[in-house]
Amino acid sequence: MKPLFYRLILITSGCVLAGCNRTFVVPETVDSSVSASGPVSFNTHIQPILSENCYHCHGPDSGTREPEKEPLRLDREKYAFENRADGKPVIVKGDAGASLLVRLLKSKDPDEMMPPPKSHKELTPDQIAMIERWVDQGAIYEEHWSFIPPKRPEIPSSEAAINPVDTEHHVTGTANMRCVQLSRFL
Repeated sequence: MKPLFYRLILITSGCVLAGCNRTFVVPETVDSSVSASGPVSFNTHIQPILSENCYHCHGPDSGTREPEKEPLRLDREKYAFENRADGKPVIVKGDAGASLLVRLLKSKDPDEMMPPPKSHKELTPDQIAMIERWVDQGAIYEEHWSFIPPKRPEIPSSEAAINPVDTEHHVTGTANMRCVQLSRFL
């Protein structure tokens, strides 16, 4: 009994380890599948950019938050739209041109550009354009994805079905018809 058990463990662990020798490629760019006129989602498009490049200094950790005299948080809507010392918010909803955030992201001056050179982080032009579009569209913050109730996707039409499984089971309903036909013979 014991030798069989050990053989099974060896075989199982060998299969698991063989499956672990895979290379994963992490995309470095933001999902650019959003059309130029489509809505930009905070959770899908903006949050990953801010999390990677901005939250170290402007996120939830109060110990690293900057600037020291007037710390800025970009991870919470309440704080991102608060008026600053100059009487204006960092993000002006619907007006990227008037938003300090966009101006600092586009700046080439090392003393004011964001992220600062000392962070060794840099946003791509596509990422800056995505943030700019988000601000122009009203800078809508979304709840964390885990608090948003799931929605059932729409069933694709037969023309939109890419996979034969989609067409057979969802669009034409032949799976249900086959079950009915089989039940007649049983």
